[in-house]
Amino acid sequence: MKRLVSYLRTTKDTPEIRSKLLVKDTSGNLKTLTHFEGTSGQNRQRNINRILESTKLSTERQREYVDKAKARNDAYEDDEEGEIREIEQGINELNEIFQDLGTLVSEQRSMLANELSSASQLQKKARNRMCCLAVVGGIVILAALA
Repeated sequence: MKRLVSYLRTTKDTPEIRSKLLVKDTSGNLKTLTHFEGTSGQNRQRNINRILESTKLSTERQREYVDKAKARNDAYEDDEEGEIREIEQGINELNEIFQDLGTLVSEQRSMLANELSSASQLQKKARNRMCCLAVVGGIVILAALA
């Protein structure tokens, strides 16, 4: 039983070890109690004290194990909550970036439409000037030939 108790709070500590410890502890207590019937009062008291010490030690170690496991779980939950908050913040920032990008694209679209409109008007004016120059040039050539 002492060997099993020594496994508590170590890498060898498993639920199976804990079950074995509980079974051994209980069976040992029963054997000791049946043995008490035939022993003297002083031996009986010593045996009871040993059983109580072993049980107390086992209970303390199991309680410490549970407390540490709860603390680890709480720490994991806190870490996970922090990571979730960071992910949420990143998603919100990404959303803001895409909204800003959408605004920029919309502004550039209207600017590009204005540029294309003025380029089209300039091209039309240039065509009209070329036509006028061609007509004037044709008249000058006809006048020179005549």
